[in-house]
Amino acid sequence: MLAAAKRVLVTGGAGFLGSQLCDRLIADGHDVLCLDNFFTGHKRNIQHLFGHERFELMRHDVTMPLYVEVDEIYNLACPASPIQYQINPVQTTKTSVHGAINMLGLAKRTGAKVFQASTSEVYGDPEVHPQPESYWGQVNPIGPRACYDEGKRCAETLFFDYHRQNQVRIKVARIFNTYGPRMDPNDGRVVSNFIVQALTGKPITIYGDGKQTRSFCYSDDLIEGFIRLMDSPDGVTGPVNLGNPGEFTMIELAEKVIALTGSKSKIIHEPLPTDDPRQRRPVIDLAKSALGWEPKVDLETGLKRTIAESDRRSVSVMAAAAVLATPLGTWLLIIWSPDAARLTAAALTLSAAFVLGAGFRFKQQPSLPASAPFGFAAGLFGGLAAMQARADRNLAVLEDWVAKTAWVEFLPSRKDIRSNTSVCLKVVDPRITALDDKAQAEFAKKLASVLEKIGRAHV
Repeated sequence: MLAAAKRVLVTGGAGFLGSQLCDRLIADGHDVLCLDNFFTGHKRNIQHLFGHERFELMRHDVTMPLYVEVDEIYNLACPASPIQYQINPVQTTKTSVHGAINMLGLAKRTGAKVFQASTSEVYGDPEVHPQPESYWGQVNPIGPRACYDEGKRCAETLFFDYHRQNQVRIKVARIFNTYGPRMDPNDGRVVSNFIVQALTGKPITIYGDGKQTRSFCYSDDLIEGFIRLMDSPDGVTGPVNLGNPGEFTMIELAEKVIALTGSKSKIIHEPLPTDDPRQRRPVIDLAKSALGWEPKVDLETGLKRTIAESDRRSVSVMAAAAVLATPLGTWLLIIWSPDAARLTAAALTLSAAFVLGAGFRFKQQPSLPASAPFGFAAGLFGGLAAMQARADRNLAVLEDWVAKTAWVEFLPSRKDIRSNTSVCLKVVDPRITALDDKAQAEFAKKLASVLEKIGRAHV
């Protein structure tokens, strides 16, 4: 039986995890207000929810105050990969700090419960392994990653101060590396990087010696943890580690991705980024005891699902391009000569083939960059071919009729130069050919008029 419907705000709701949380909340019968400024979120992640009676989208930046009426707040807004959050480190810090202040203020005013998506990055490059919630961490406060690490640490401070000072009901989750559907292929996170590189046949880039470790949690498991933490008694404030305790080196992860994709990609090594943690693994005893939660999806199963989703995305892009290009191919055949149109389609098809051949193995689906031109060429060619086939069938019917009809012939009479789309016929009945030019013209008008009346002619 579903719980009573709640009004739930999800900041960063168009992101990788936020969009999946919106799906889950709506499936559970709640009304969802999705908030996003679309710096890293994408409308494609939530477009399937447009028009749903329980879903509402608002473009808004959490660094600005928000005045709405809600029962629960999930604060997920913040760039989550080094590439993203280092684009504008000042804004990243503001998103964590000002965003926390604004969401806590909203929770204080409305009496809502508020969830903070914190991170395992608060542990920095840990001296304690694996990491329990009691560990205070080792973070470089002035390094290039500090905008994210320290921003999240400050957000945690604000949450607990609002809780102690103003009795705001808080839930703080420390999220470890997560992967799954709707990951941005260009966000620079290790799983998405490896999958994209493997599927495109590019070298898989490992930073450092590859012996550094991470723990990878599939997104479905993580979302379940979010829900259970939010639904827990008010006394369960966190912080609670949410992650998969399975620990893998970067080399092990790369080898798994290569094996699961059938890729021929080679592993290459690049210098290790500044302050990149050497190891990461959660202690999840608190999540087990307080929430009854632990991950269910192992790494291999989760990677298979994620790779399959990447393949489906490629196919969708290709199919959409094909659908759009098919009418164009048909139109080109109408306005061009058939030979010119066919040559154009052949050139586009060959171009797409070269794109694919540059880094794609045909036992896999096309990579995203290759999908669109390949689909466009396929659609164009398909439109041309379909139109050509239809025109050929129509001409064959006419040829059969002319062969059986003594009073009419083709103009021109040579079949090799005869058009299959603009067919011209001439009346060769001796009674008509004997008439003068004026009388023949008058006959043609009367014939066209009769045909038009019965719906068989367009003049």
